[in-house]
Amino acid sequence: MAEAAATILRVLDEEQGDLDDALITTSRDNLILSWNNGAEVLTGYRAHEVIGKNIAFLFPVKHREVDALNARDAVSGVAVENSVVKALRRDGELISLIYAVTPMLDREGRVIGLLRICKDISAFKAAQAELRRALRQLQRMDRVEDGVLKAMSAGAAAAREPGRESAPERAAPARPTDREGFRRILCDECRVIAGLLQAIDALLRSR
Repeated sequence: MAEAAATILRVLDEEQGDLDDALITTSRDNLILSWNNGAEVLTGYRAHEVIGKNIAFLFPVKHREVDALNARDAVSGVAVENSVVKALRRDGELISLIYAVTPMLDREGRVIGLLRICKDISAFKAAQAELRRALRQLQRMDRVEDGVLKAMSAGAAAAREPGRESAPERAAPARPTDREGFRRILCDECRVIAGLLQAIDALLRSR
């Protein structure tokens, strides 16, 4: 079994030598059988450190349950694709993975093990979070602008009422320069969002 799994990974590595995906094979009960160079780079663990261990050690508790459910589906013969989980590197860093779990079959079609193909999407997740932050900030700025411009308009209307032009406590009419300031701030936020969208697009194209 272990030799068969090692052979599968060797063939995969030879055919896709520059592939940075982590390729991990396990038994039906999730004991690690083989661990390619991509898995070493991704997790920081060397193959000899993890062979024979249950792969559950790689995941935080909540995501360990997700992986167990995915493995159960794969053992039943159903391949799992595009599952997103968190994993813990050897240095303690928490990374985001998108991975597939595929059943490995013998000649009779029985499931004899599982192949996990994992890709690090931490950079994409970070860009996604930054995009959400920028959008929230843009929405706040939009609300602030609306409030200030309404106050300026109300002040200008009050100042135009008969007998009130000289009242010093009344707000001055809105000036074009005030509105331009807000527009510049919003434009800056839009440029930030555009940059994040371009970064996300580049990440997706590189996968």
